[in-house]
Amino acid sequence: MKPAWITVVTVVAGLAACTDRAIEMSLVLPSEASVAGFDLSCVGAVSVSIVGNDVGDDDRPADELGDCVDLAAAPKTFADVQRAIAGRFALALPRSGLAGVQLSGWKGSCNDRIDSREAVFYGGAPHAGSDRMTIPLVANISCDKARTYSVHVVDLSALTTTKTCTSPTDQPLVFAGDIHPTLLGDDMPRMMLEWGASEVQAPGGVGTVASYAAAYNSRSCIAVGYEGTISGGTGCVNPAAPTLCGAPGAPGELEVASLALPYAAMSTEDALTELYGEPVFGAVWEPSDVALKAPIANATVELADPTQGKVFYLQRGATQFTRLDSARGTGADGLFVAYLRGDPTNLVIKAAGHASQTLRVASTPDWPSTVIAVLPRL
Repeated sequence: MKPAWITVVTVVAGLAACTDRAIEMSLVLPSEASVAGFDLSCVGAVSVSIVGNDVGDDDRPADELGDCVDLAAAPKTFADVQRAIAGRFALALPRSGLAGVQLSGWKGSCNDRIDSREAVFYGGAPHAGSDRMTIPLVANISCDKARTYSVHVVDLSALTTTKTCTSPTDQPLVFAGDIHPTLLGDDMPRMMLEWGASEVQAPGGVGTVASYAAAYNSRSCIAVGYEGTISGGTGCVNPAAPTLCGAPGAPGELEVASLALPYAAMSTEDALTELYGEPVFGAVWEPSDVALKAPIANATVELADPTQGKVFYLQRGATQFTRLDSARGTGADGLFVAYLRGDPTNLVIKAAGHASQTLRVASTPDWPSTVIAVLPRL
């Protein structure tokens, strides 16, 4: 029995005659008007991932196959991309059955020894059982929006217990990235973190990464993150937001809150994740020039669009955060969690006597999502 194959083409034609069955994929391009000024010139390669129904777990990898092709010339339009990859992919279907297909175009070549990078554009679709699939392409990061960020990592647990700015020391690595939808339907994770091409060791918890100024559409966000051996954190960049532990007035400096991975896992409630989506763990603090910092109690945290999830207030425990079910604002630790349904959304944080803040946040199952909201005194 010959294997079933998925053949990526751009018209309803061209199926390989040697296969018993082919699932044909065609691309749906964004309208020219919607991507006017979007720069594709840095795209050197396009990859396709064939996603199986078995998403894997800690003991085994997900059932997923992939391939990559280099482009002979830099594309100027999405139509150039379509022509460049027509008929160039053929992949066996996963053993667990086809859940969906993802596609991305990125800077560099297929031979680059980089495990992950930000997608200049991406696409995806769940498999609905048909032998034909349409994959919409989404403009994600314009090539001409490069920017660097100085990233300051803050150990959220240590901050809560000692009221001082401490950076984790477990092989600190800061990285650039972005968070965007998987486009694989409701049966698969809604969002994904793409670890970008730029990552640096961060002695003292501070490092500079090459990234981008903004995502092209509201369904994605530019992100920075931290990876340690036992801790981590990531979140959307909010370049204009005040920082708690960074150098005063440092241009482009961002803070990433880190959590011990077991602590983050224990603090994530599966029932709430199933009901609303993945969590963003956060804390509300006020800035100070002195060593001891201060959390803000009785701060309110609301979703600008309440349909996008649910906010709960927390307190710190020995092994996990626990909910303050009757609270209408933050407790003495200034802690909260927002379970989010999908796309990046805005949190509005307010406290009496303090300037309010609106922060862009997104959550992902790939890595703990965190945010520190800093509210200056009025």
